[in-house]
Amino acid sequence: MATRPTPTTQRADRVSLRRGLVGLLMTLVLPGSVQLAAGNRSVGRVAMRTWGVLWLLAAVAVVLVLVRRSFAVSLASTGWLLGVLQVVLVVLGLGWAVLFADAWRLGRPTDLAPRHRPGYALLTAVLVATVLAGSIGGARTVAAHQDLVDHLFAGGGTTETDAGRYNILLLGGDAGESRVGL
Repeated sequence: MATRPTPTTQRADRVSLRRGLVGLLMTLVLPGSVQLAAGNRSVGRVAMRTWGVLWLLAAVAVVLVLVRRSFAVSLASTGWLLGVLQVVLVVLGLGWAVLFADAWRLGRPTDLAPRHRPGYALLTAVLVATVLAGSIGGARTVAAHQDLVDHLFAGGGTTETDAGRYNILLLGGDAGESRVGL
């Protein structure tokens, strides 16, 4: 026969569950904040600084697009930079997933009521999977962009003479008053 939990144990169960859920939410919103508050402070500092640098880079990118659009487009079509961005996205996703797993650990799942443990573990697993899927999806999108840029600007044709001749393509437009659509 199972004994009914006392009001004190019920309150302790709610506090434990709340602590774990808040830790996961903090990691989702501000990666590293849980480690800074309750875990390894050096890991938390590195994660928070990384998060800050990412926001700073995003702000610089927005300003760059608004002020120097042509330079931003040339950066976005630089092959080696896109390759670096792919690696960075995957590494950031893996790091964020590790922070979620550590937040789960810091939430002390063994202190949770047995009925709360599966849901807490499932929520953590879903968050880890979502972060990893987003990271890998972002890296694949950058790879597709890099492939497009590489094929679009690959060039073609020959620069050698063919039977003593060069083939040259000239393009132009004439927007005279009598021409519609130019």
